[in-house]
Amino acid sequence: MEENRAKKNGETLNQMKALNAEQEKDVERVRQREELLAKAETMRKKLPWLKYDMKKAEYMEAMKQEKDATKKLDKAARTLNDLREPIEKQKQERVTLESKSKKVGKMITENANKRMKILEKENRLGVLVQEKYKEMEDLRKQEESRQQRILKAKEDLAAAELELENLTPYEPPTDEIMRLRAQIVELEVSANEKRNQKSEKEKLLNQKNLHLINCSDKLKEMENKNSKLLRTLRNSGADKIFDAYNWLQEHRHEFNKEVYGPVLLEVNVSDRLHADYLDGHVPYYIWKSFITQDSRDRDFLVKNLKPFDVPVLNYVGHGGCQTEAFQISEEMSALGIYSRLDQVFGAPTAVKEVLTSQFGLDRSLGWKFWTQPCNMSRT
Repeated sequence: MEENRAKKNGETLNQMKALNAEQEKDVERVRQREELLAKAETMRKKLPWLKYDMKKAEYMEAMKQEKDATKKLDKAARTLNDLREPIEKQKQERVTLESKSKKVGKMITENANKRMKILEKENRLGVLVQEKYKEMEDLRKQEESRQQRILKAKEDLAAAELELENLTPYEPPTDEIMRLRAQIVELEVSANEKRNQKSEKEKLLNQKNLHLINCSDKLKEMENKNSKLLRTLRNSGADKIFDAYNWLQEHRHEFNKEVYGPVLLEVNVSDRLHADYLDGHVPYYIWKSFITQDSRDRDFLVKNLKPFDVPVLNYVGHGGCQTEAFQISEEMSALGIYSRLDQVFGAPTAVKEVLTSQFGLDRSLGWKFWTQPCNMSRT
């Protein structure tokens, strides 16, 4: 037990010694710190004086440099004063020389300008002299030519005088003059007639041109109308109606008599209501049909229009059908009836007779007959 306690106390003693040693180090550091702080305080107090000493030294150095600079400046001023007089003198001499140089340059320029003017005048006078020489030469040649013409004129005059002496007495050709006067009068009359004929022909030509223009306009209007009607037929089922119509136009000169068709193009109805009545009374196939007036034309047309699937009718009437005048009774007037279907449209005779006889347009009222049937053959 004693040994353990001694051992423990020894350890405690060692620890205390170590702690004491550390504290002594801390005390030493504190002492050193206080010494450093004291030195720092002393240096802080001395710092303004040190700065003052430094500034004073700089000031003294600056004063010394200023004195040296003043001495150098004075020396330079004295040197400048010594050199200024020759410089001013040279400046004055330079100004004098420049003035003289300018005067000389001005004189040189003026002389050069005068020389150029003299040269230009010399050239101009030289040109004038050459022109004068040329004019003199021309005048000399003209004078020679004039003398030659005078000489030739004198010779011609002498020859003319000689010829005049040898001429027989003059007798005016009175008969020839009268004949020429009469011929002139005839030519003037003929010219007036030609002018009148030309004027009349021009008027006639203008009338013909105007008539031609009117016909062309009407033809264009008809062509536009025909195209519209042909499109209507095509839209209604006649797919090749344009081909059939064009074929007929191209071969119209090959027929013996006039050929009509399609019928829709030949019929002209001014009133829309009448057109509706007529369309309802006539079968559709007739509108796309073609009508001939000769059996040979019919056969020729049937043969060539067969691919286009259009009907061909042949009108064989002579002089047309005789139609009685349409008499409107009071009862008919009361019912609003004022016309027959065969009287509400216009068409070529053959077309109208075919429509009237085939479909009873003259009997469209259904209760009275006015016409005799016409002879028709249908293909």
